[in-house]
Amino acid sequence: MNKLAASLQLLLVTVTSFVWASERPSVSQEHVLSLVNAPLTSGYTLLDVRTAEEFKTGHIQSAINISHTELANNLTLLPSDKAANIIVYCRSGRRAAVAEQLLRKQGYSNIWHLTGDIIAWQANGLPLKTLE
Repeated sequence: MNKLAASLQLLLVTVTSFVWASERPSVSQEHVLSLVNAPLTSGYTLLDVRTAEEFKTGHIQSAINISHTELANNLTLLPSDKAANIIVYCRSGRRAAVAEQLLRKQGYSNIWHLTGDIIAWQANGLPLKTLE
């Protein structure tokens, strides 16, 4: 019975994330690139919710890394202003959707999803920073 309950809960979270993800506000790669390239731009946090290993191999300049599985315990690393602009991305969008939902439940009101996530960023040949 526990396996069945866990499977049903996982299915519910997956379906909820998929439905919610289709309605979430997004920001284009071009807009994020312009923010990253503007030397005096502030007023946004770029949040990469992939694993630390993925982040090291290539991330968007100025992004901070908090894995979606560790986000709930690391909210102090984000702006204390719940109205701050936070742009979230992962590899393909699934983990970003989970993170965005968590942030909204914590009261953050300006959560944006990077269209296409890092897969599209790389496919478009946009610059990545590595830590290796």
